[in-house]
Amino acid sequence: MTTATADALADRSDRPDRALSEAHILFLVVLALTTVGVLMVYSASQTVDPEGENPHALRQACFAVVGLAAFIVGAMFPYRWLSRAPVALLVLGVSVALLGLVLVVGIGRGGLRRFLPLPAGLNFQPSELAKFAMVIFLAWWFSRPTARPRGFWGFVVPVGVLAIVCGLIVKADFGTAALLGAVSVRVCLIAGWRWW
Repeated sequence: MTTATADALADRSDRPDRALSEAHILFLVVLALTTVGVLMVYSASQTVDPEGENPHALRQACFAVVGLAAFIVGAMFPYRWLSRAPVALLVLGVSVALLGLVLVVGIGRGGLRRFLPLPAGLNFQPSELAKFAMVIFLAWWFSRPTARPRGFWGFVVPVGVLAIVCGLIVKADFGTAALLGAVSVRVCLIAGWRWW
């Protein structure tokens, strides 16, 4: 073995292997699940119409690309910016306004009025934004320097906001309202609520 080869091996042994970070692992898992989902839609579409062009699979693949792009942008977003009061309150306010807009006759789409129509034949479900908004609001509320999770306002304000948001959702989508309630209560328990 030459001296150069021995030096190269020594340098390689000194460097620890670069393990994948949690963000990379999460991205790979999401990518794998998304790929499996698109393939399943493609397979099901082929079974229904073997000679067709498979528009369902193509549409699902387009949504998957947009979703993965949003995932990457969200991963690079400075999340501490969301802890500011105006941002948390603005996202919550927009979410509540959109949930109320869905209930207006003639605005919501579908028999259960869950969606708002968008251009190009797309729909938007405001309850999905509400999940995000509620977590951001609770995180901001309990992270304030004057926050007292076990005090009167530490209980009344989160429960009141949760009641308004879930009240706007529950008629059209009980499952989403139940999920939102469970996640919100869990955040409150982590913040310091007593279990009882």
